[in-house]
Amino acid sequence: MQDDNIIGPDDDTDLICIALLTNTELLFENISTVRKAISQMTSWRMRASDFVRDRIKNKLLELAQASIINSSIEIQDLGRVDILKICELKKESEDIDKKYVHRLIQKDVI
Repeated sequence: MQDDNIIGPDDDTDLICIALLTNTELLFENISTVRKAISQMTSWRMRASDFVRDRIKNKLLELAQASIINSSIEIQDLGRVDILKICELKKESEDIDKKYVHRLIQKDVI
């Protein structure tokens, strides 16, 4: 796994393959425990994400009366947030790798 944003494989088959390829009996015998840990970590990450999103959203609502497009605001304990305007919405959907979801992306990057 090369992506630091991935908590664990999506499928138990991948865990089994990792255990077999690395000759790790401990992993092989504890696939269900590892799957539970991956699920728990994913749940915690999602809750943390919701917390950060809500803090940002609440701060933006405070500033909603001001013209803040194309500017930055500081959110206590989280850092700087750039406020941008959506210029275009496509009617057709696009399949995009999950590592690019909820991020600013440029077409030449994906």
